Amino acid sequence: MHAWPLALLPTLTAALVPFASIDCMRPWLASSTHKVVGHEGLLKPRLGTDADPITLGLMEADDVACVSSLIADAFGGGIEVIDNGGQSWEDKALRGVAAAAKTYDSTEYALGLRARCGARLKKPTRITDPNDRGAVMLIAARPSGSECVAAVELRLRRADGAHPTPLPMLDALRDAFSAKSSAPDRPYISNVCVADSCRRRGVAQALMDAAEHLA
Repeated sequence: MHAWPLALLPTLTAALVPFASIDCMRPWLASSTHKVVGHEGLLKPRLGTDADPITLGLMEADDVACVSSLIADAFGGGIEVIDNGGQSWEDKALRGVAAAAKTYDSTEYALGLRARCGARLKKPTRITDPNDRGAVMLIAARPSGSECVAAVELRLRRADGAHPTPLPMLDALRDAFSAKSSAPDRPYISNVCVADSCRRRGVAQALMDAAEHLA
């Protein structure tokens, strides 16, 4: 394979926000003992070219498509939505969704990600804003936004023992009618996934450690 002169390499449009550019994440990078994490949050060995290496960072709007594809591949892009006949308000609220969408693929995952992350997709550095309850996706991806190989979702949830729904508005509706709505908020981890080609390298462990640091 011929090496491209640096001057001829395409200019990449930055997608994810690297940990190395986020004040609260730099101490984690500096103290990280994960063998897979290299200088400035690049994965070792690099799983991309020098111009577009796999990098640890936060998801923003341009990453949603590749992250939702990763989640769909990891958990099944054709999950069948089945009505279990339950009579709780959650079952009734989701019954209409189940009737309209018989499968749950990357499009539905993308919808849920955008809804949960909210304004943080445009300004992921609002990560330290205590008034922003949007989810944060910690990812290992190419800065071009062309591929994501690992992800961990972190958000605040009421510590009421209830399983969260994919959409914040349904969670808010449940909280409004729940006797446990006064329960304190706690960090909640979900959607931990790694691409087949990158498993058993410690990538998920590194992202989980980063999420714990952030929480």
